[in-house]
Amino acid sequence: MSFLKYLFLFLFIVNGFPSVSKDFSRYNVVWYSPSKDASGTMPIGNGDMAANVYAVENGELYLLLSKNDAYNYCGDLFKTGRVKISLNPNPFKGYKNFVQELDINTGAINIKSDDTEISIWIDANRPVCHVSVNSSRVLDVSVEHDLWTRFDHCVYNTFKNKDEKSDDIDYGATTQDTVVDIHDGLMWFFNVGDKSVYENDLKYYDVEYLSDKYEDPFRYNVFGNYVKSDELSLKNGKLTGKSKKIDIRIYSLTMKTKDVSKWIDEIKSISNSHDSYKHSWKQHCKWWNDFWNRSWIMSSDSKLPLNPQHFSKKNKLKY
Repeated sequence: MSFLKYLFLFLFIVNGFPSVSKDFSRYNVVWYSPSKDASGTMPIGNGDMAANVYAVENGELYLLLSKNDAYNYCGDLFKTGRVKISLNPNPFKGYKNFVQELDINTGAINIKSDDTEISIWIDANRPVCHVSVNSSRVLDVSVEHDLWTRFDHCVYNTFKNKDEKSDDIDYGATTQDTVVDIHDGLMWFFNVGDKSVYENDLKYYDVEYLSDKYEDPFRYNVFGNYVKSDELSLKNGKLTGKSKKIDIRIYSLTMKTKDVSKWIDEIKSISNSHDSYKHSWKQHCKWWNDFWNRSWIMSSDSKLPLNPQHFSKKNKLKY
């Protein structure tokens, strides 16, 4: 064996495989028109917090928010809320130069339309979603929570036994999100309270003895969001302002507590402990780079271009 082969073998044993950075942009999802409605969402997330994102032609950007532990008393995962961001002048109107791209390398959604660029990303290391707006002209921006009526359709918790259903099922019970009155942002939460199907479920499957071993995962759950922006101020229940550059931060928290004031204090604490945008973005990109470089299989189809951006104008993807 030659000296070079010995040297390579030694370096391989000591250092392992060399670090290789792959570009996965060939798999990016690219749209060339705004979505018509909520059916045209593009998802992002960090494994804990997630959002369905869609921009509509009337100049509004929506984020339908979720959290992987936002359970109601039935064990159903609830959306934690929806945020509506309105931009004026409308950068999406006509969408002649509109591009919305899910960037695989950074786990971010980037929207470009004429002179406006919007970047949406959920921090890989923290429960916060950034919506960064950059424009060559001053935009009138407003942010508001878009809450809805929640209906309780949980029925199986009232089963008397495995073969018999109860007649006292309440199909129309509602529990609503609570909006918190604060001066520097938008905050709301859903409080599960002292209700849970946990013990009844264990009894239904004849494993009720497990209730002493595993804590009830549903009772006293509190979950919700907190929206802040240094460039916007609260007015008439909305965050509003005018600027060319705006960073909107949406925090998310689930907490088991009988005292909702503890949830409020905790999500405020999370919002006050964030790093600078530049540092957070750098660490976020590092996480995604490390994730994609653990292992990969590159696939392609000779009948398709490597990147949707290479589609001819005739075959441009539109939603």
